[in-house]
Amino acid sequence: MKAGEGRGQDWRKAWFYEYNYEKSQFSYTPNVRGVRTDQWKYVHYPHGDGDAEPAHGELYDLKNDPTK
Repeated sequence: MKAGEGRGQDWRKAWFYEYNYEKSQFSYTPNVRGVRTDQWKYVHYPHGDGDAEPAHGELYDLKNDPTK
């Protein structure tokens, strides 16, 4: 089955993802925010610890670079 087949019209076309690290249990996992559509994926790593270093982001064009 191809992506999108067998699904009703109400199937979402985009989604937002958010994770905030937990210092006590998962301190090795960074804060992350993400937005994905059929063509684009954007991942943003905001700092949640007061660090002055700029946040890091990644943008992928999924139609032209399907391995990302």
